[in-house]
Amino acid sequence: MDCIDLPMVSFFEVMFMEEYNDQQQMVTRPEGDALARFGEGLLPIEVKSRYGLTTPILNYPYERTRDALLQAARGEDPDPHLATTLRYSNPLDGGWTTPTLSTWMTYVPKGFKTKPVRSTESMVRAVAEGRGAVTAGEKTFTFGAKDIHAVPGWSWRFIDASEDSFLFFFSDRVAQEKLGYFREQRR
Repeated sequence: MDCIDLPMVSFFEVMFMEEYNDQQQMVTRPEGDALARFGEGLLPIEVKSRYGLTTPILNYPYERTRDALLQAARGEDPDPHLATTLRYSNPLDGGWTTPTLSTWMTYVPKGFKTKPVRSTESMVRAVAEGRGAVTAGEKTFTFGAKDIHAVPGWSWRFIDASEDSFLFFFSDRVAQEKLGYFREQRR
């Protein structure tokens, strides 16, 4: 699954491409280099991002995220609306991973049902592990591993986990926050 901001990029008419002459892109750094430099709570002494406002970490391994969620869940009770949720961040500035996409993972323990929440962002939810039911607006769907759901903005949503569930989300929240449009309501 690709998480892309194509609708926003198209709207601003800033999409372009450049031809690459080789069969595949050349690897210039060893695997794990970005995590070693930026993903361990450490940064190079002179922080200069080659990637502009986007995180220099291009891969946030699921196993590490899963372990962090379980550890966080042991530290405090789940949020009634968000369960245990951790956002992916740009280690250079602490913000979201890109200027146009917000990404996060949620752990919903077996038997936990989140309370309804709605927000202006449009989001996509992908199930990494688990089973349960999700409600968005007036529709309820059962989910299992590898299921993907689109959630329209300003629709009430909640999750009811019948198994421990790990859910990946991405949305346009960061762009809405920067433009002053983001709003959330909880019941």
